[in-house]
Amino acid sequence: PPAPPAGLDEFPLTPTADGYTRLQAVRADLERYQPRVVREAGRRGTWRTAGEIGAELGALAVINGGYFDPEDRPLGLLVSAGEVLVPLRSVSWPVFEWRGGRARIVARTDFGGTRGVDEALQCGPWLVRGGAAVASLKESAPEPRAALGLDAEDRLILAATTRGGLRLAEFAKVLADPIDAGGLGCQRAMNLDGGSSTQFWTASGTNYAAALGVPVHLALVPRG
Repeated sequence: PPAPPAGLDEFPLTPTADGYTRLQAVRADLERYQPRVVREAGRRGTWRTAGEIGAELGALAVINGGYFDPEDRPLGLLVSAGEVLVPLRSVSWPVFEWRGGRARIVARTDFGGTRGVDEALQCGPWLVRGGAAVASLKESAPEPRAALGLDAEDRLILAATTRGGLRLAEFAKVLADPIDAGGLGCQRAMNLDGGSSTQFWTASGTNYAAALGVPVHLALVPRG
């Protein structure tokens, strides 16, 4: 596969002792790239996969977004190209925002409103805060996982399992651990929808979709 372009790093990790589970991640310099929230119209069965969206947008990477209800409506704040598609949800989920050319992951109670926000996505729970894996995560079975994170240099990290699965606490630990310890060095990270909704695509050749398309993706595109 082709090498990643400048400002984009890719990490294939095998975080479990048996070496089976595979975690793929992309780390992006946000001076060169920016996130874009993509909302699908229609109902399940018609939604595009991460790979289809990536090819259409000329993206560098695409990951699935947040949760959706049985009526196929996304749950949690959703802003795309400055348009509020779904309002802020009164739950403990954090918010990823792209505002004024800067990415942040903030608690819902610290979110400053949608004025001036170009892209936003609300999902949870928190996985990493203050550079440490969140200790209060509920016990969970190994499942396909996806997350967004920011490191100490405010680079954006998209990470998802592309084989096997992880417990939520295992996933948080990999996100928080430093690079030289086999992790991704996140200072903050939030969980995205997982299980059969997990999707991860990169222009360099990764293309994972656990099932069909999902209603929301986050794409990484060159800054215009």
